[in-house]
Amino acid sequence: MWAAALATAALFIRYDGYSSLWDLFSRLQRPEFFFVPAVAVAAVLAGLFAIGTRPRLACGLLLAVGIGLALHFLGVVVAAWRAVGEVGGVRAGGFIGLIGGLLVLVAGAYAYRLQARRDHRALTRKP
Repeated sequence: MWAAALATAALFIRYDGYSSLWDLFSRLQRPEFFFVPAVAVAAVLAGLFAIGTRPRLACGLLLAVGIGLALHFLGVVVAAWRAVGEVGGVRAGGFIGLIGGLLVLVAGAYAYRLQARRDHRALTRKP
């Protein structure tokens, strides 16, 4: 849940000297930069709710979305650093989103490992 909260917060925190992803969306300059992580946060929440009923699907979803979020926010950090679009400094928004994406990735890997252990125990159990 913390990872989803960090990724959501990164949507509204400035990533460069002037704007956040929400600012780009509200000015209709680059709405796709807002929608990609927003849909990813919804997928993280869906994966967290599905972990009890469909653990393999949830683990794969968390792994994939974690990689996507981490790469997206890494791109945001690089774009702010290289001053793509606007001249300004690198702010915390991209780093917070990157940490959120990495936490989602770690959560998916941890859940996958637990599920693999359960599957292994179920297969090697003697009748």
